[in-house]
Amino acid sequence: MQLRKSLLSRGSTLAFDQMLSSMSNLLMGLLAIRSLGLDDFGAFSTVYVAYILVLGLIRAAVVDPYMAGIYAHDEPHDRLQLVLIFGLGGFVFGLVAAGSILALDMSSVTVALLLVPTITGVFVLDAVRYIGFKVPAMAGPCVADGIWVAIALVALLTVGDELTVGEVLLLWAGAGTVGLLVAIPFVPRIEFGHVRFDALTTHRKLRTAYALDYSLSSGVGQLGALLLGVLFGFAALGSFRAVSLVMRPATTVVTAVQSVLLNEFDMRTQRPGANVLRFAQLVALALLAISVLWSAFILLLPESWLVDLMGPDWLRAKNLVLPVAVLNFGLVAIVPAQLLLRFRRASRSLLQARVFGSIALIGGLLVGDYIAAVRAAVWGMALGALLGAAVFWIAVYRTPSER
Repeated sequence: MQLRKSLLSRGSTLAFDQMLSSMSNLLMGLLAIRSLGLDDFGAFSTVYVAYILVLGLIRAAVVDPYMAGIYAHDEPHDRLQLVLIFGLGGFVFGLVAAGSILALDMSSVTVALLLVPTITGVFVLDAVRYIGFKVPAMAGPCVADGIWVAIALVALLTVGDELTVGEVLLLWAGAGTVGLLVAIPFVPRIEFGHVRFDALTTHRKLRTAYALDYSLSSGVGQLGALLLGVLFGFAALGSFRAVSLVMRPATTVVTAVQSVLLNEFDMRTQRPGANVLRFAQLVALALLAISVLWSAFILLLPESWLVDLMGPDWLRAKNLVLPVAVLNFGLVAIVPAQLLLRFRRASRSLLQARVFGSIALIGGLLVGDYIAAVRAAVWGMALGALLGAAVFWIAVYRTPSER
C-alpha cells in the first residue's frame, strides 16, 4: 500500500511538471503565431514538431524501459549517461535546426549560433526531468519549467510582432535553458566519472520495441503534421498547429493523466482479481469526455475572441477545428488501451495495432490530399485515428493478461 502511494505521488508530481512544460510550450506557441503570421509560424512549427519527434525517439529508446521498471538501479554515474545522451541528441538537432533556418534566410548568424547551445539545454532538461522522477527529486524540473512558464508569459505580454523565426525559436529554447541553469542546485547529484553507456547497450530488443512503438504511435502523428507541410506548404502546417494550440489544454490533461496511469496500471496488473480492463474503459471514457467538452467549448467561442487570442491569421485556420477535434478523439481513445497492452506484455498485439493505426492515419491523410486539399487531408487523418482506436480496443478484448 505504501509503495502504491509512493508511485502515485511520483506520477502526480511528474504530471504536474509536464503540465508546466505544456503551458510554457502553449505560451510560446501563442507568441509565435502572433509574432510571425501563419506562414512563418508553419516554419517555426516544422522545427518544433521535428524536435518533438526526435526527443520522443530518444525518450522511447533510453527512458521508457527505465520508467517502466525494467531495471531498477540508479546511481549518480548512471544519471550522467542520460544527460550526455540527451545533450548529444540536442546538440546535433540544434546544428540541423540552425543550419536549416539560416538556409531559408529566417535568422541572423548570431541567433542561429545561439540556438545550438540553447536547444541542447532543452534536451538536457528533459533528461533531468526523468532523473528527478526516478530518484525521486522533482524540485529541479519543476523549478526549471516554472521559470520557463514565467519567461514565456512575460515574452507573450511584452514582445512585439517584428520577430524572425530564429528569434522566436531562441526565445523558446533560451527560456528553457535559463530555467535549467537556475534549477541546477535542485537537480539530483550527477557524478562526473567513468561513464557506462548501458542505457544504449542493454535490453536492446526491448529498447528497439519501445522506439518502434513510439514511431508507430505519437511519432506517426508528428510525421503526419510534417507531411502536411511537405504537401501543402508552411501555411498548412501553421494552420494545423494553430488549431492544435487551442486544443492544447485538453491534450495536456491527457498527457498528465498518462504519466499517472503508467504506475497505476503497473500496480493494478500485479493485484490478484483487479479488474484492469474496467479501469481502462473508465479512463478512456473520462479522457474522451474531457476532449469532447473542450472541443465544444472552442467551437462555441465567439470568433472575435479567438482572433484576439491567436491574431488575425486565425481566420485562415479556423476551418480545421472540427477535423482536429475528431483526430484528438481517436488519439485519446488509444491511450488507456496502449498502456494496458504494454503492461500485459502483449507485444505482438501492440505492434499489429500500431502498424494498422499508422497506415490508417497516414493513408487517410494521403487519400484526403488526393481528393481535395488541407481540410480533407486532416479529415483523413481523423478518420484514420478513429479506425486505429477501434483496432486497439479490439486487441485489448482479444488479448488476455500475460502477467
